[in-house]
Order: sequence, then C-alpha cells, then structure tokens
Amino acid sequence: MSFVVSDRDEVFWPAVIPKPADGGKIVRHKIQLRFVVLEQPDLDKYIDMGRGGQIEALREAVTGWKGVERAKDDPLPFSDEVFEKLLRKPYFRQAAWEALIECVVGAAPKN
Repeated sequence: MSFVVSDRDEVFWPAVIPKPADGGKIVRHKIQLRFVVLEQPDLDKYIDMGRGGQIEALREAVTGWKGVERAKDDPLPFSDEVFEKLLRKPYFRQAAWEALIECVVGAAPKN
C-alpha cells in the first residue's frame, strides 16, 4: 500500500467504551469513532489545556461513529447534540480520548 499525503486525513478507529452496569460490573462496548487526524501543533495545544483540552480536541476530531445504538439493532446516527451528551459521561470521554491519542500517534488499538 502506498503512503498517500493529503491535507485532511479522516479514519474510523476502534474505541472500547467501559460503561458501568448493575452489580458493580463494567460492560465493554466496542465502537468505531471517525476521527480527523489532528496535526501535532493542534494536539500539543489541546494537551497543554488539560482536561478541557481533551473535550475541545474531541469536538474537533470526532466526525462520526459506528456501533452506537438507541437500542439493540437501532443505530443512532452521529449528531453534535448526542455527542455533547456523551462527552459529559467520564467513561465515554476518557475512552474516546485514549482512542484519539492511539490514532494520531499510530499506536496499535487496545482490545
């Protein structure tokens, strides 16, 4: 496969969302997030901003998803409104951030 240079790279990348469940359990949901691959100066800026920078980076980078559902077998289309609600969930925000970092630095995804 050739290395292709483009002005804007977008990719689907795996993320594992560890959602709390009854009985002290964590259910791991595997989804795909569509990321704009941030460039280093942008990533550095968001990292320097701390936790608020994580949220801003995700707002810029995430443009879609696969595997997010309203109910079983009822896909939930990506929207800014739903994404903002999910960013308020610490378990979602942290998992999305970790996936974004893996993506932009070229690390192998976690299972």
